[in-house]
Amino acid sequence: MKRLLIFLMLGIFLLSFTSALDLDNVKSYDSINKEVTIKNAFGLGSDIGKAKLNTPLKFAVAPGYQKVAEFNILSYEDYNDILKSISLYDKTKTDWEKFPIEREMDIKVLSFKEILKDEYENVLIGKSKNGTDVYELKKIGVSKEILEEWVKVDLTNLKENENVTLGIFTNVKMGDYVEWIPKIYGVEIDEWAEWYSDLNNSLKGSYEMSGTSGAVIDSFELMNATANGVNISRGVTGKIGYGFRSLGGIDNYVGLDTENYMRCSSGNCAISYWMKTEPNTDGGTIIGKNNRYQDGDANGWLIGHDGVSTGEISGRVCDANTCVGLDGTVNISDGEYHHVVWNFGTSGQSLYIDGTLDVSSGSTAVSGLGGSGYTPVSFFNQYRTTHSAYFQPYTGYLDEILLYERQLNESEVEALWNNGDGLQLNQVYLVPNVILNSPADDSISDTTNILFNSSFSVT
Repeated sequence: MKRLLIFLMLGIFLLSFTSALDLDNVKSYDSINKEVTIKNAFGLGSDIGKAKLNTPLKFAVAPGYQKVAEFNILSYEDYNDILKSISLYDKTKTDWEKFPIEREMDIKVLSFKEILKDEYENVLIGKSKNGTDVYELKKIGVSKEILEEWVKVDLTNLKENENVTLGIFTNVKMGDYVEWIPKIYGVEIDEWAEWYSDLNNSLKGSYEMSGTSGAVIDSFELMNATANGVNISRGVTGKIGYGFRSLGGIDNYVGLDTENYMRCSSGNCAISYWMKTEPNTDGGTIIGKNNRYQDGDANGWLIGHDGVSTGEISGRVCDANTCVGLDGTVNISDGEYHHVVWNFGTSGQSLYIDGTLDVSSGSTAVSGLGGSGYTPVSFFNQYRTTHSAYFQPYTGYLDEILLYERQLNESEVEALWNNGDGLQLNQVYLVPNVILNSPADDSISDTTNILFNSSFSVT
């Protein structure tokens, strides 16, 4: 009997010693720091490790392939397969614990790499024939920049005192509201956390263009704009409610109230808007940002209309030497409102017309788009570039302008297109509560005519 008891105790010891089963591991949770400490031997042993959540407990992310969570894991001993599993649940359901969902996920570890980046400055080089200052963008040096890099891993094996940052990456869907519960050191961490999809992520400006006077309001109170010139008409028929109309002309435009905005510091930007052309619209700049000191090509970006002759939309991303273009193929000069989305930056360029991809191209570097000497983002304004079609302002209608410092994916574009109805991001879309009064639920009838009685309410 003693020998059997010894074997049983030895078996329990081996189970707690190996990291394969983790049967005796327990947790304590620090809700302030969102940190979990794991102990073995049912809490009577030593600390095995810690895990700390870096992202919010309720994390807003854009639809598409995104990082939905980030956390640190510290191991006090050599340990294999620390992150055992991640369970996902649909929190749009009332009893969400009963609704697990399947989603492919990538686990990635955070690392860093150093890159060299050229630095430029506008330098006064003389006077023009009419006496105005002439500036030139000149390289003044090279700086070092540290970039994050996420590397996919299959197993989370750590050595003693090793501390890593892990990220969960997955394809976020429109309407996602997901609870994720990881199993770390064999213990479920149900104190963590949620993600939900959000079109407002990295939104830098939202202009409904509905005001008939005063400031051009950013509906999220991020950055208002100012209408300039007598050729800007307000209170005209927009895609949703009122919109703006421009009859063209220099110094007739809508400009944001600061220069240092929409610099695409992440490397990527996106513009979304609705437009309707005039019958005799010439080519012109719809929305853009550039260096006001330079003639010829200048650092900045613009999206323009080719005029009624071709009716196409084109984007340009420019540096001191050249402009990299993306030319659309869809003629939208038909006097109707059309939805346009233009993505540009290091992830490439893409142009969507009415919810459908028109054209795309490869990576386009975006740099130097802010600071002294740069005009604010503006609508209906001229853009100083050798591509003469976009020197003059666009004449026509604009409505529902969105500015992002990231790119929009296909599902987001489709949501903004909204089957041609458009979408206001700050609009509260109320969903009614419906209660069936009669007939009773699960009732059976043999008649061909059934009268339903329901109650509707909106909260």
